[in-house]
Amino acid sequence: MKKERLYVLDALRGLALLMIIIVHSIKHFNAPYLESGIFYIGRIDGIMKTILSTLITGKAYTVFALMFGISFFIQINNKEIQGIDFRGRFAWRLVILVVLGFFHSLIYNGDILHIYAIFGFVLVFLYKVRTSALLLFTLLLLVQIPTILEIYALGSDQSVVHHVSSNIDVQRKLYAHGTFFQVANFNIWDGRVLTWEWFEQTGRHLQIMALFLAGLLLGRVGFFKKYLDHKRTTLVIVIISFVTFVLFYLGIREIKLMNDNYYRYNLIIRLLESYNNLIFTVFLISSFILIYARYNRFYGFRLLEVYGKMSLTNFVVQGIFGVLFFYGFGLGMYYYLGTFFSLLFGLLFFAIQIYFSIKWLDRFYYGPLEWFWRAATYNDFSIKLRRPPS
Repeated sequence: MKKERLYVLDALRGLALLMIIIVHSIKHFNAPYLESGIFYIGRIDGIMKTILSTLITGKAYTVFALMFGISFFIQINNKEIQGIDFRGRFAWRLVILVVLGFFHSLIYNGDILHIYAIFGFVLVFLYKVRTSALLLFTLLLLVQIPTILEIYALGSDQSVVHHVSSNIDVQRKLYAHGTFFQVANFNIWDGRVLTWEWFEQTGRHLQIMALFLAGLLLGRVGFFKKYLDHKRTTLVIVIISFVTFVLFYLGIREIKLMNDNYYRYNLIIRLLESYNNLIFTVFLISSFILIYARYNRFYGFRLLEVYGKMSLTNFVVQGIFGVLFFYGFGLGMYYYLGTFFSLLFGLLFFAIQIYFSIKWLDRFYYGPLEWFWRAATYNDFSIKLRRPPS
């Protein structure tokens, strides 16, 4: 029996990748942001930066992480229906992803593939755990108990200061003026440490694991297979999540006006913003599903689906070309572009990738890295890639 492809998931992956290229572009792929370049438009750039930070920053990877958990369930479950325990093979699949992500991270230290792959091993071990236990574990991760305990332990002590790695300044100067080999050498260890420090300090590591499990749970209940049957429930989720997001946003803005212990204050803000990012992600996904259910034949959704089918290839290519565009050893555009023109670059590159994805999938069954990942997973490089001539 041929399995039905869930095109809504492809479209959501495409949406996540669109958000990711926008976030990476306005942040110059971790190269400096000068606010004084030739193509910097002060007031417009400031407004665009505020809007994009509120609506996209911190939300792109949450959607991508949720899709990772759902994809894990689908692959394991499809094999389980055939009487095959695919967990061992999937673990090998994660090892391959760690290697791919490692080489990608030498060029761009914002790579999340190797991080997702490492956390993905937990899914392999938890796949058979009861749904109630998984749900409890997911909620505990989302609450971020270690951060709450740290905030409580600090009390009113004003002597604690927030630790910022000195490597951040080194990183920015290197990405602006260093050679390719200097950047790659820095990213082997120091750049990786910076990334992991940021994940730990922001609680992103707990969020990612929670979203993986949430994706697994959504797969178990068959939500995306039955999303057309739950439009009313989805609408309620849209309304509740939007109202909650607005209330959190206003509350966070008020808290930012308070005087408090610097480190403790930052922890509280960071925790609340992480909650609000998740709330907005719920709003974003549920809104997208409602619109997709009504207008799924809209051409824009077709483009997102095609883009999402090549998510691995498109993500890696984003990182490589973004670095070449913004870093000093490339075009060095970090020096010239503000938020608005950086956004235009991201959107233009997204459009080019869509065009490439359409042309590629007209001729091939898989994206190039998707095919390699699949062939390496099964140790079978005879898997057909090219489509027969029409």
